[in-house]
Amino acid sequence: MFRLKSSIEMLALFMFVKLTADKAGLGAQAFPITALVSTSILAFAFASTALAPPAMAAQAEDVLNAPDAHVVPVGLYKLNVLQSGDALESDHDDLNSRKHWRLIWNCEFDSPSDLKKWNVVNHWDNANNELQAYRSKACTVRDGCLFIEARKEDTADGDKSRHYTSGKLDTNKRFDLKYGRFDCRFKVPSGKGYWPAFWMLPSSGKWPPEIDWMEILGHRPQIIEVTNHYGTHVNGFHPWHGPKRYELHPDFSEEFHTLTGVWDEREIVCYVDGKRISVSQDGVPHEKMYMILNLAVGGDLPGAPDVTTPFPANFVVDYVRVFKRLRR
Repeated sequence: MFRLKSSIEMLALFMFVKLTADKAGLGAQAFPITALVSTSILAFAFASTALAPPAMAAQAEDVLNAPDAHVVPVGLYKLNVLQSGDALESDHDDLNSRKHWRLIWNCEFDSPSDLKKWNVVNHWDNANNELQAYRSKACTVRDGCLFIEARKEDTADGDKSRHYTSGKLDTNKRFDLKYGRFDCRFKVPSGKGYWPAFWMLPSSGKWPPEIDWMEILGHRPQIIEVTNHYGTHVNGFHPWHGPKRYELHPDFSEEFHTLTGVWDEREIVCYVDGKRISVSQDGVPHEKMYMILNLAVGGDLPGAPDVTTPFPANFVVDYVRVFKRLRR
């Protein structure tokens, strides 16, 4: 009996070669044997499919499934032909392997005492023209989750006043790391003006770098933005990788999803629910950084809330976990 994996690998090889030729405009001139080989490979694949037991057929649904790929149906299976520069990523990669990762820090938000692992911010912040005042009372732990609540309420500090309050936490001077894996399971609020984020800044206090693992705007909760800020300011500007916008099938406001950010000396990779969505190899930071969770209201990206925006609303975080890589 033929091995099912072998047939799929042959299909992948053939499709990669053919796609490369087509994109280069070479076609049959460069590969005159393509038609003959394709017929043989397809026959081989379908023979393997017919002989494969049901368990193998079911397992094959998860094989060769990569984000941002061109999906070509092949019998019971999907063959993903990736664009130039991408890499093939299986759904069953090493993210869940204990051989590859060791948990070194976590916050499960099972108890209010878990907030002691964070600095709960209590100050005004008008960065990016945001409209909220951060108040520690906006961050609470209940039902096994962190709730960062945004409210429409007036608050004043001397001659300053704001019409919205919300929450922000960070691990500055409590926990930082150079390279690692960062998991966050969350659900965001829906509504114009909301701007939840999970991100990192350098412990040195300088800027950039900045890694934005997740930013979502409340008026389009199905789109996640991933940004790697880097470089030196020139006339107020700096180069960056992103923001890359990824429109995914799930609505991040309807149920929990898991963001995984993997940062090493070579690249920054972002996954959602185990599916890779972003890779940046430019301007990778090489210094310790700390984590931030916040829910902004208003600002340059989402704009101000309007009459349709529901208040109060919560950015809910189930857990944050940090891992150190043991092996590749």
